[in-house]
Amino acid sequence: MGLTLVDMDFDGEWDGPDDARCSGFLVSATVFVTAAHCVYWWEGYGLEDVGVSFDPAFNAETSTVYPVADWAYNSDFDSVTYRNDVGVLVLEEPGVENIPYLQLRAWACSTR
Repeated sequence: MGLTLVDMDFDGEWDGPDDARCSGFLVSATVFVTAAHCVYWWEGYGLEDVGVSFDPAFNAETSTVYPVADWAYNSDFDSVTYRNDVGVLVLEEPGVENIPYLQLRAWACSTR
């Protein structure tokens, strides 16, 4: 389990109370799955500093933050009903150690 971090005050640090946003999980060395409602609005704000932390309790001074290179969300996401509420973050590089990947089953990826 991890935590998405967004530099909401544009100061180059993940230190504000609004910088910690949503939870998610790794499915591979660089792919982190979260909710679309957590990421769909980022482009409108011009957010560029995005990261993920896997520390049990986030601390801006001591926690390890893995930078995110890119993100996307399901193009069928509905922000009213939260239908198709899936977002994906791609870490800049692999390097997260001792964090197990979540195994997705085919039925979990169904669009029904």
